[in-house]
Amino acid sequence: MVQDADETRYQLAADRFSMERSRTEGIQTRASQGIAVSGTLMTLFLGLGNSAVSNVKSMNPLLGYLQGSLIIGLILFAIDLLVFLYGNRFGTYRFDPSPHAITHELASMKNPELMRQVTSNVVDATTYNHDLNDFKTGVIRAGYWLLGISVFAVLFFGIELVDALRLQ
Repeated sequence: MVQDADETRYQLAADRFSMERSRTEGIQTRASQGIAVSGTLMTLFLGLGNSAVSNVKSMNPLLGYLQGSLIIGLILFAIDLLVFLYGNRFGTYRFDPSPHAITHELASMKNPELMRQVTSNVVDATTYNHDLNDFKTGVIRAGYWLLGISVFAVLFFGIELVDALRLQ
């Protein structure tokens, strides 16, 4: 009877660990997508923005503002890219029990106490990974907010560019 309860607890803990692992994969995917979008937009903004600014005459009164907004936009995209990289690379996930523990420390235990120890390890790993995933989710959320602000900077640059070209 005790063994059935231990097996049930272990199964519940293992299922929850599996769910957290799936969540981890989703978080990693969102961070990778953020890196790709942010890096691509930054590159496009640098190339097209630099090309557009070079076509504005040096006597244009809005040239300084255009150059400033280009620099600010690039800085925002660079910070955004770093935030996504931080969210993608930060932290090491915990996986329990380790293969070394299975063949050494846990090898001498009897089945009921082994099941309880492994269940405890899986629960601890799940809790640790859950907290790490919560942190990463917050970082990635901040990255997407910053990406929105960066896109707004591109829009502002475009409006300034149209106004500067109108004055030529």
